[in-house]
Amino acid sequence: MKNKSDSVDGGWAWCVLLATFTNQLLYAGAVPLVGIYLVEWQEYFGVGAGSLSFIATELTLGLPAIGFLAGALCQRFGCRLVMIFGGVIGMISTFFASFSTQLWHLHIYSTLAGVFYGAAYFPSAIVIRFYFKKRLGFANGITYAGVGAGFFVMSPLLETLCSEYGWKGALMIQSAINANFIALGMILRRTNMEQTIMTAYRSKPLTASHQVSDANDLSRAESLCKRILRNIDETFAISHLVKNAYFITLCLVSILSFASHISVLIYTAPKLVGDLGLSKTTASLVMSVYGISSLLARVLHGFLLDFKWISTTNLYILSLLIAGIQPLFNPLVTSTAGQFALIVVYGIGAGMMIPMTMLVCRKYVAINIVSSAIGLLITVGGVGNILGTQLMGQLSDATGSYAVPFYVCGSFYWLSAIAMALITKCKRFKDGNQHDIAEAIPDVAATQTDFDDIPKDTSKATTGTGYHQVPGDIQEGSDNWESAV
Repeated sequence: MKNKSDSVDGGWAWCVLLATFTNQLLYAGAVPLVGIYLVEWQEYFGVGAGSLSFIATELTLGLPAIGFLAGALCQRFGCRLVMIFGGVIGMISTFFASFSTQLWHLHIYSTLAGVFYGAAYFPSAIVIRFYFKKRLGFANGITYAGVGAGFFVMSPLLETLCSEYGWKGALMIQSAINANFIALGMILRRTNMEQTIMTAYRSKPLTASHQVSDANDLSRAESLCKRILRNIDETFAISHLVKNAYFITLCLVSILSFASHISVLIYTAPKLVGDLGLSKTTASLVMSVYGISSLLARVLHGFLLDFKWISTTNLYILSLLIAGIQPLFNPLVTSTAGQFALIVVYGIGAGMMIPMTMLVCRKYVAINIVSSAIGLLITVGGVGNILGTQLMGQLSDATGSYAVPFYVCGSFYWLSAIAMALITKCKRFKDGNQHDIAEAIPDVAATQTDFDDIPKDTSKATTGTGYHQVPGDIQEGSDNWESAV
């Protein structure tokens, strides 16, 4: 009898999809909307925005800081436990933040909440692949639409709570709301495929090349260092990921695209007010239009993939090209209507780009290390956010205008699209072993019964080296591999 947790494209999978959507909705209220509290804290502590900017930074950097580690934890302990544990600590830190009487109390809160809410958020980005196959694109879009919904729902809610109960009461209530991370984590039942991956990572034997002989001349300290480095490599799959040309390219693209994305979001409103003389209300409305178009793009792009009207990689390249239109032409458009049109276009491109990044990663990275890969992508994306805001800010100050930063952002987007297009066409050849795009990565044999196209014949030849073998006809890049992930 099929377990309820093994339902693919139906049944319990819809409950998991609702959980991942709600997870991202709660995360949007817990971290990105911290600006609502900053105004209250300025009045309460009598400090300027500069003194509080580090609190916002600590919160927003929590996800990229924990991303790589969270990916490894999901492989070791499962998505369910990671989401629950992150939700518990994040909820507790938010609750105790309501008792803050000094500014350093908030710094402790922001650091803990940022890291552990990031850990609670991360499983929603990877667990979908265990429950959806034919409708993976649609499910991925619905999941990431939760962030947009979070801005619409949580922003007015937090503002109301602050006005009615003060910022301390609002934090208490929000900690209770965020306790739902725990309930959402309980929904993520472990599938056979996830269990297989976890079992493989927990029971990795040492091969002969890993064992240290008594006759070896290495000192105990050297042996310990080697063991530590080996365990780190096995946990984070670093040696596998750095050999994957597709993944390395995707990391570089993520740095450029995320640097451009955060810069466009931050500097669009100031540019409209400072360069074009629009009112703050109009500039705020422009950003609201971005939120709506981004939300729709996140939901609808999945249909393009599920109906196979366009491939995953091609849609990702297209999204980068579309996203680059707004920053490239923004300095040239002076009319209000034109700015609204550009922000709609940008919402469509950026709305597809963010979830598509994870889909492309899932397609070209072995399923048993995809959690570590996505974690690393989130981390390098955070690096891109930091570099982007600093670079664009310096360019704006140096030139006295926002035009040059926008041109640079648009160029970054289109360079990213070109890089993805080129690497897609490349093939690497080795004597006796040909790979499409990326080198084969050792993998566990998939055992989930719902994935009917994965070969069950254990007599088939296998490829790869090391302690895990993957059937030869489900290597990276092959048709069966794509359907398996």
